[in-house]
Amino acid sequence: DLGQRLAVIVLLRHIESLKRGQTTVTPPAFIDAYARVLDNAAADPAYAAEMLTLPSETYLAEQMDVVDPEAILSARVQLRRELASALESKFRKALESNQTPGPYSPDAVSAGKRSLKNLALGYLMELETADIRARCVEQFEHASNMTDAMAALSTLAQFDRQIGRAHV
Repeated sequence: DLGQRLAVIVLLRHIESLKRGQTTVTPPAFIDAYARVLDNAAADPAYAAEMLTLPSETYLAEQMDVVDPEAILSARVQLRRELASALESKFRKALESNQTPGPYSPDAVSAGKRSLKNLALGYLMELETADIRARCVEQFEHASNMTDAMAALSTLAQFDRQIGRAHV
C-alpha cells in the first residue's frame, strides 16, 4: 500500500509538471525502491509484481480535481520508460528467471512467476528494442497458456509499428 501511495505521489507530480510544460523528475529513491523489489522478487514473485505495477489511469484520475487524460497517459509512459531504462538488467533477469516451462499449472507459485515475467516483459517493451519485441511476439505465438498469450498480445497492442511478422 505504501509503495502504491508513493507511486501515486510521483505520478501526480509528473502530471503537474507535464501540464506546466516542465521536465519530470523522478526521485532516485523511487527508482532504488523498484530495484530492491526486483532484487528480492524471487522470494515472492506475485508480491513483487503487485509492488511494481503502477497505479492505473483511472485511479490517478480519481485523485485529480481536473482530469487530464493525455497528461496521465504521458506521465505513466514516461515513468515506465524511465524505470525500464534504469532497471533494464533487473527486468531482464526477472523475465528470464520466472519462466514456467512444462504444462500449465494454476498453482500460486507458477501464477506469481507468470505475473512477474509478464510485468517485466511489459516494462522492457517500453525500451522498444528489437530483441524484446521479438521475444514478445514469440511469447504470443508459442504461449502454452492463455495468461502468457494475453499478456503478450496486450503488450504488443500498445505499440503501433511493424514487429517481426506481426503488424500491431
